[in-house]
Amino acid sequence: MKVGYLVPELFAAARGSVIALTPGGVDQDIVRLGHRHLERPIFPLDPEMPDPDFEPTVLESARS
Repeated sequence: MKVGYLVPELFAAARGSVIALTPGGVDQDIVRLGHRHLERPIFPLDPEMPDPDFEPTVLESARS
């Protein structure tokens, strides 16, 4: 439940709830949404692409 952390009573009432990724106005299954006009491949929409490099890059800030 999205508001469970804001309203503890709602969190307690939703114990055992399940989230279903179903089509609709707030569909969270981003692969199913059919994104178009994107430069491909794009993670995570294209499962055949190699895993991206998630190693952080530390940049030196300009110091006065």
